[in-house]
Amino acid sequence: MYLKIVHIYVHLARGDAQNIFPAAISSDGRSYNEQLFGAAADVLRRIGEDGRVIREFVELGAKAKAAASEAMDAEATLGEIPDEFLDPIQYTLMKDPVILPSSRITVDRPVIQRHLLSDSTDPFNRSHLTADMLIPDEELKARIEEFVRSQELKRHGERLNIQSIKDSIQTTNGEMLID
Repeated sequence: MYLKIVHIYVHLARGDAQNIFPAAISSDGRSYNEQLFGAAADVLRRIGEDGRVIREFVELGAKAKAAASEAMDAEATLGEIPDEFLDPIQYTLMKDPVILPSSRITVDRPVIQRHLLSDSTDPFNRSHLTADMLIPDEELKARIEEFVRSQELKRHGERLNIQSIKDSIQTTNGEMLID
């Protein structure tokens, strides 16, 4: 069965010119970690799997690792994120906040959807829960998007300010006094 999963992963990666699949793999906190692909490749070598499949699987793992690193860097550049914008289960910035109807707690939709794959209950009070019961929190989503935009503008402004300072420090013959 695991061999079939590897073949499915490799097949999906072959048709993914935009590298959407590796980003999706890395964002699945329950089933992805950096060691996963290396350990699986070792097993594939031991059972005599085709070298091309192993190579493509390892390359997919490297792309997933890069996507995970990029996502962490992007979130880190936002600076201090207000607690209300963090998913209470994974403590990551919510992108699609939804309210759980019985506990009234707001979580990120992808996080709760993964939870619902194995357990059809609200993780905070164990009451019955299905994906169609989730209530979009549009107001919070707009505030999160505004926060992200403002942090990006702030960062962009800081880069422009640094460049302006460098430009003003240049001497008349074009040499930098400092770098």
